Amino acid sequence: MRKEDLKGYRDICAELERLQGERLKWFSRAERGTRAPSMAPAFGGEHDPLPNIMDKLGKIDALMDRQAELLADARLRIENAVAKLPPVQRRVITLRYIKGLCWDVLARKMNFSSSRVREIHDEALFSMRFTPATKGKRMYTSAKGKKTA
Repeated sequence: MRKEDLKGYRDICAELERLQGERLKWFSRAERGTRAPSMAPAFGGEHDPLPNIMDKLGKIDALMDRQAELLADARLRIENAVAKLPPVQRRVITLRYIKGLCWDVLARKMNFSSSRVREIHDEALFSMRFTPATKGKRMYTSAKGKKTA
């Protein structure tokens, strides 16, 4: 587990949420299209776009499922690695990367100096770097194609 993996956690959660919203939007559009009179063939033609729309939706849904699965796996690996840390290290990592707090707020919240919080942070990263479950695994590829781990 690397620092970059942890930084990507919030992006993973946001992308999962975005994919779920996108899926709902497309299926809602398809549902409206099946009931809309405008879907009738124009000018007496026999072309029915509904099967094409449904086929495309099926393909989109399969791609979204795969992407959501990859993102969920990455999120789970991060959460499992963080869960194995001692309580103080786990809290620092959770507040910093999962909750997104800045260093000063994190230090105040934990009643430690900023330097002590950074020491705990570095110890946690060192511990997580050598966990066998995460060694050598890529966490996920962002929507922009950038490998984040």
